[in-house]
Amino acid sequence: MAEGRRCAEFVMLLEIFVAIPSLVMAEIAWCVRFAVVLTCLLVLLAVAFGAVGCRRAERQHVMPGIEPSHPWPA
Repeated sequence: MAEGRRCAEFVMLLEIFVAIPSLVMAEIAWCVRFAVVLTCLLVLLAVAFGAVGCRRAERQHVMPGIEPSHPWPA
């Protein structure tokens, strides 16, 4: 009887010190992955906006006499 109780205590300690922290770390890892992906997407969006702005400025610099075709001010 004592041996079975000792085994049960060992299993509980193993779950407390190994299984639960590994589950928590797995959840944290998913949050970190999501944050990294979101950061990469935001950086790509900023690069795209910068490229469009540079292209627009380059086009207006090369052809200064041509008005932009869009109705809003540049």
